[in-house]
Amino acid sequence: MLRELERRWPDYTEVPYGLYPFPDPETVFVPEHAELIDHLQPFFGIDLSMVNPEWSGHLTMLGPMEPTEHQFVGQATEETWWHSPLVHTNWIGFKVEQGQYRLMGDPRYFFLHPGNQDLADPYEDARLSLQRMYADQKTAYEAAKKLYRNSGRLFSPSALAESVPLYDVEQMTFVEQIGGVADYSKFPTSSLSLGYVESEEHGVTAGYPRSPAGHLFHHVASVPAYHYQSWGADLIMMFYEPVEQLVLFTFYWEPCEVEGYAGD
Repeated sequence: MLRELERRWPDYTEVPYGLYPFPDPETVFVPEHAELIDHLQPFFGIDLSMVNPEWSGHLTMLGPMEPTEHQFVGQATEETWWHSPLVHTNWIGFKVEQGQYRLMGDPRYFFLHPGNQDLADPYEDARLSLQRMYADQKTAYEAAKKLYRNSGRLFSPSALAESVPLYDVEQMTFVEQIGGVADYSKFPTSSLSLGYVESEEHGVTAGYPRSPAGHLFHHVASVPAYHYQSWGADLIMMFYEPVEQLVLFTFYWEPCEVEGYAGD
């Protein structure tokens, strides 16, 4: 009985086997896209065989440092030519090349990319707000990383950045879900085809993004952004497409004042 409970509800406040928090940022992206580390923070590496024994290699869970409040990832460059089928608002796709990521689009997707220095603010104080957000995200991430190195535990990055006494800081889980299926109702709208399968198990409708070539992406892992940085999506979902070796991220925000989800 105890083993069954542990299988169904694992304790992810402990680092699960096959997951490696805070990987070396220098190893994440192909050399031509090394600049992306200025916009995306590596949360953890995960052994793909933990999700599917027929897969090999590893993927890296990433957290974007944008957006600011009431915006979406990539929304600041929506009116540019920088978006693509796999890189558009609330979706970011990469090609996996020997364990490193190559962006399947233009790096100027991120508004603070140096190539956008002459781009007008898409909303009031966008550039200044994002610069402040990036600074906050980096500070919180580094605080959580430092304490993890010393304790083996993950604590609320925003609280650590604000110097809250450790006895008052919430301990976070390293990951929310490994493998299994993603909840279709949490998918943002997309130019990609978003398939789903009705399932009575756990009351979740399983969602499967489809690549432009027609291959299905499979869920690898999910985690809230604020488990590793100061703010962000309520859930970052990472998917893998093994035929073309693509990895895809999407970002779910709890419905409040925002709209635009496939399951709405």
